[in-house]
Amino acid sequence: MKEIKLFEIPIYSMKEEEYKKRCFDYIDKNAKCTSKENYDDFHEYLKRIYYIDRQWKYNQIVGYITISYSNESVWFEKYATFDKKIHAISNKKHYIHNYRLSGFHFYIYSSMSNDEIKKEICKWLKSIEDELIPKPLFLDKELFELQIKNLNIKNMIS
Repeated sequence: MKEIKLFEIPIYSMKEEEYKKRCFDYIDKNAKCTSKENYDDFHEYLKRIYYIDRQWKYNQIVGYITISYSNESVWFEKYATFDKKIHAISNKKHYIHNYRLSGFHFYIYSSMSNDEIKKEICKWLKSIEDELIPKPLFLDKELFELQIKNLNIKNMIS
């Protein structure tokens, strides 16, 4: 049977607030290396280079969780980097690997309603977040939560 990908949920190296804090700490620390006369201009220059051009939303993704439907079951997979230390400001590429989650799936019975399927998906996703996403990594479920409210998953998979 064909696999239907339902969701991809990004895993960030840190929460956005932590990213901003680390960036501004880095900028402040490096701006102090110049003279007092040049401090403001140099600070703005560093901010343009290191903060504005390196937005958190796209540059701090270090993995993702996929939720798909296949063989009358909903399957969860984790793709993430093996790297232990991730800097807010870095040129290092973090390669993503499949963690091959065994046992992270549930069978959809024909009697299950759309709401029951949604609740089960949310329950499993919460379990994955608690057990398999170590701190300070951050699973950004904002878009997932907005989408799942309005989708009829039962119709999508039938």
